[in-house]
Amino acid sequence: MNKIVIARENYSLVDTIGILDISGNNVTLNCQGNNTLYIKNKENLNLHIILENNSHVDIFLYSLNKKDSNEVIIEQSNNTTINYYEAFTSKEITNYNIINKIKGNNNKSNIKLRVISKDKNINLNVLAKVFDKTIDNDILEDIKGINDGGIITVEPNMEINTNEVMANHLVTIGNITKEYLFYLESKGINENMAKEIILKGFLKGIFKEHIDILTGGEENA
Repeated sequence: MNKIVIARENYSLVDTIGILDISGNNVTLNCQGNNTLYIKNKENLNLHIILENNSHVDIFLYSLNKKDSNEVIIEQSNNTTINYYEAFTSKEITNYNIINKIKGNNNKSNIKLRVISKDKNINLNVLAKVFDKTIDNDILEDIKGINDGGIITVEPNMEINTNEVMANHLVTIGNITKEYLFYLESKGINENMAKEIILKGFLKGIFKEHIDILTGGEENA
């Protein structure tokens, strides 16, 4: 897998597949064509993704110790698709914003977010903004979280200024299921290890075949 060093705040990607090595904490990615991008263990990142006309972006972000408040802004023009999958654990974040701006027609947006709050309350603000006089746009927001000492709250906001749109927002927030813990403990696994297995499985679940790239194939990543 190619590693792409992002050493400046604005970067253009065309038909790119690779792991992004981002040196700064603020970056704008201008995407054209078909792109599959991976970002791993980036603790603090404000990310701006711009999809040019007729572009497709699959982006996967994975972090076991996300820090500070972060923001993701996605801008779609015409005939674009973004699949944005992110999973993270945090002991420090209080606010995390994802803003999806759909400015044109025939766009698809699929945002999946998996979050674990460890001893910290986290507010997730997920905003989809669909501009006036746009048609044939399809939005799905799928957010799941586990409270592990902290509390996750979600603010699902949709500013939709057109009737020609399909928009869905799914949210599930809960605690570690006691039945899962009991099952693993019945197999001889102690409680702390059982919790770690459940939490990491929860985070990794959305990545499927991409998880080895994000973790380097490490068993305990």
